Amino acid sequence: MGCFLLTALARHAGRLAFSTIDNKLYFDNGNEWVKIGLEITLSAGDGLIGFSNSEFTFQSMEPIKAKEIKLLTGSGSLRFEWEMHGTLVVSDVNIVYAQIYRNGNAVGAVHSVDSSSYQSVTEEIAGWNAGDTVQLYVWSNLLWDGYVRNFRIYADINGLTQTIK
Repeated sequence: MGCFLLTALARHAGRLAFSTIDNKLYFDNGNEWVKIGLEITLSAGDGLIGFSNSEFTFQSMEPIKAKEIKLLTGSGSLRFEWEMHGTLVVSDVNIVYAQIYRNGNAVGAVHSVDSSSYQSVTEEIAGWNAGDTVQLYVWSNLLWDGYVRNFRIYADINGLTQTIK
């Protein structure tokens, strides 16, 4: 059918229409167009739902994007885990920082590690929706190498709440 506004279609109860504007299927119940789909409510848990395990090396004293994952479905709370460390130079280690962003905006706490070996970081954040982009930004207090890896997103996949709409 191409792009169209549902309000522009002739009304017939029982009719189905696919909108290429939002890529959703709609049902005409006789009074209005109703979106058909599955809505999933997420809560932070132990089920791995997304990851970027590769090591990212950086030298920046300003926040830069190290990792990015798009959420394909669901809404609610998620748990994030990653590992990071700085570089040992003589007897000093640079401090590395990381913060979770949602769609380019900071939403998580600023985490810091002052170690030359990988340290684990964990944070739970609510308010996520399907289509959101999760980003991990990193920086350091010195222009020495910093490292981040094993960025993972977890939810309670056994207790998902699903609503057919």
